[in-house]
Amino acid sequence: MILDLVELFFEIVYPIFPFFHQPSFVRRTSRAEYVSDKSLFCVTMAVCALVSARIRDGAVFNPRWDVHRLQDPPPEVYCKEALRQLGSKQFGSDINTLRAHAILALGCIQDGKVREMHGHLGRYHTIVATEGLHDESNWPTTVGVVEREERRRLFWSIYTLDIFTSIVWGGVIRSREYQSNVSYPSEVDDDMFDDSGFASTDIAPSILGTSPGTGQPNALNISWLAGRNFVIDLYRVMEHVLMRLPARRSRAPRQTLIDNVLQVSDSLSQEAVLDSVVQMYADLPQCFKATNPMTSKPRMDRFGFQAADIIATVQLLRMVVLIATGASIFERCQIANEVVNAFIAIPTAYHHAISVPLLFHLGVIGQILATTLEQPLSEKEYSSIRDVMMAMAQLLSTLEGLHASRGASQRLRDQITRVDEYMTMQRRDTRTQTCRPSSTAPTPQSVRETSQATPPSAFSSTAVDEMLATSPFHLPSELLGDFSQIFDFSQLP
Repeated sequence: MILDLVELFFEIVYPIFPFFHQPSFVRRTSRAEYVSDKSLFCVTMAVCALVSARIRDGAVFNPRWDVHRLQDPPPEVYCKEALRQLGSKQFGSDINTLRAHAILALGCIQDGKVREMHGHLGRYHTIVATEGLHDESNWPTTVGVVEREERRRLFWSIYTLDIFTSIVWGGVIRSREYQSNVSYPSEVDDDMFDDSGFASTDIAPSILGTSPGTGQPNALNISWLAGRNFVIDLYRVMEHVLMRLPARRSRAPRQTLIDNVLQVSDSLSQEAVLDSVVQMYADLPQCFKATNPMTSKPRMDRFGFQAADIIATVQLLRMVVLIATGASIFERCQIANEVVNAFIAIPTAYHHAISVPLLFHLGVIGQILATTLEQPLSEKEYSSIRDVMMAMAQLLSTLEGLHASRGASQRLRDQITRVDEYMTMQRRDTRTQTCRPSSTAPTPQSVRETSQATPPSAFSSTAVDEMLATSPFHLPSELLGDFSQIFDFSQLP
């Protein structure tokens, strides 16, 4: 059972969070080394807990797996064992302790347990800060080739997760890329290296520990890890965009010393950032831009995972830039609609495999739209927002198997119906008040002149419709609060 769950980890979790060197970890698991190695036991139980939760939520599409058999015992059993072992260990720089907290944090996201997620990430960051692990020169001198690559992958994976959680839940960023001295993971598949070194002498230095934009290898030899490094690039851009956004919100009303000394600028060109990102994306090899249907062949599907995650991350970056720069309601709706359509174009199997983290991508869009609804809106503006939310409801309906999204699609449709009913009532009341006959009877002369110009009923109907379409209105607070709750996927139904 444990070996099956570990193998499944490398199919559905590893392509997004490559915490391990697959041959090494599978070999140690197959030999049951976790029985005598406490830290290995701890991280193995964390792996089993996360994969078991993903199975429960319908993440497995490969027909070779008997998912019903793999659901017993439930994920809570494995999680309890991992936590028990963590409780008996002192904090240290042991890589398995770091990985256990990272994987348990992902499991908490899967179950919508935000408080516990922050706890595990906090312990991970405590170990990193205590041991100075943001700098490779502080890593243990006994670290070999495999563990060095694993530590790089772990460090940058949690960096992206740190930025992601700060966006979704509004927390502080605890990882700063410009304060780190950790190389990118080498863009080489696991079967091409071990502790004796890299198998091929033809690997160009430019693709070891760099991002795909700096050195393009031959398309036939490219590793899927180049896609992971591109995602890191995108999150590094997001970090700097986010640094400008809180500065505007938290700054004191008076001019402070930091303003005088550093002359902080809030200027941020949405076009310049997005143009650069679009160009970066265009320069990617085609294998990282095509989300082909899942084949159940892990080596091939990893490229599909990268393409899906890159699309999701690019769209998240667009939304972050939108928040930072400010935009009109129509601009927000246009970008949000393009984002949702990009998600819809990703095959459903990848939606379920990436699982709840992808759901929180959608939650960010929903929260932005919910905030937009708090502003005075015209009927035309509401119509634009409504179109995007209906598209989101359609997308959420394909994710109903996820533990955190159950019923979200129907709740969103019901809420849209409530707003539509409110709008119909407002429209009827406004039309009644506007079209009410005047108490002063018109003279025969004025009636004749008016009838010769424009038919009274047609003119009044057109005028009222135009006024209704452009006049601003406020939605009641009870409707707005419900929208925010629908898109808070950490609140399980």
